[in-house]
Amino acid sequence: MHRRHFVKLSATGMAALLFSRVSYAENNYHLMNLPDEVWAQAGADWFKLKPAGNSLFTFNDIEVSLKTNDYAQGVYIQSPKTALKGVRLKWNYVVKPAIKVLGDHWERTYGDAAWKNPDVNTKNPWYILLQDNRQTACFGVKTGCSTICWWVVNPDSIELTLDTHSGGVGVELGSRKLHAANIVTAESTAVETPFLTARRFCKLMCEKPRLPKQPVYGINEWYYSLSDTYRPLLRG
Repeated sequence: MHRRHFVKLSATGMAALLFSRVSYAENNYHLMNLPDEVWAQAGADWFKLKPAGNSLFTFNDIEVSLKTNDYAQGVYIQSPKTALKGVRLKWNYVVKPAIKVLGDHWERTYGDAAWKNPDVNTKNPWYILLQDNRQTACFGVKTGCSTICWWVVNPDSIELTLDTHSGGVGVELGSRKLHAANIVTAESTAVETPFLTARRFCKLMCEKPRLPKQPVYGINEWYYSLSDTYRPLLRG
């Protein structure tokens, strides 16, 4: 691997070691290394793409390329003939027993959000944080991406799936190149708590948040617009 793809870190935490295996430092930011494996789904089958140089991976007419966009790693997909259902990127590393994982929810964060043991059956939408009681490593995609994205932590790898379903079938891109997502990553500083690292990382993922000018008070009723006819069904 190219020398610049290794981060020289003074800390010795497990997350620091893990983080250095899948990222590299450039222009005061951390960027994801090229994935060790790239897969694509057509129909019910997944196919492994082959490296073709210049950050390009191919299988038949399917092409997945990665390009540095400022402090993010852009993922671009082309599939002129194949109806594509998804792309999966995989980075190899060994997850140590002390690592805890914090993931997002699809629509809103519920009361069960917590630092948990890695679970290969858990899809972590949009971003994921890894923590070892000394350092925090963050991996995510910037808001406004063109695919539905989730992360999975395996015992020997971290995976990012970019779902390109169009309804229940694969997307037909034709001559278009899909800018699927921008991957961003960060690690905690020596003086940051996991909470402060997460706040900073969320700002990195969302450059232009739609924030109110003044504080908002009140409650959010998820089913406020449903008629009384359906409320008994919702209550069971």
